[in-house]
Amino acid sequence: MKIYDEITNEELTSPDLSAGYLYTARRVAEHVPESREVMQGTVTEDDPKGLEHIISGYDVYEDCQLYHRYTVAELASVRCSSDSMPVRISDWSAGTPNSASPRK
Repeated sequence: MKIYDEITNEELTSPDLSAGYLYTARRVAEHVPESREVMQGTVTEDDPKGLEHIISGYDVYEDCQLYHRYTVAELASVRCSSDSMPVRISDWSAGTPNSASPRK
């Protein structure tokens, strides 16, 4: 499944998931324009052009993922919520606590 930037619609190969997130979407891959075709058996000597059948134009969709880059406000919200998370024992054993120092 292809990944596109939600603002620029550029295709991305490796989006930075620490600076944003992906969500599933559908986008218009191409637009097939209206066309006309001569109906079979309608060309005669009296009407050399025949009768035309109009085929309506339509959109072709593709399933994809869109990349949303976090705004400054969203980043602040994510950081505040991670600061309020409890400290896991594994964080201390790795020497990288995710919040305040341990209580004595």
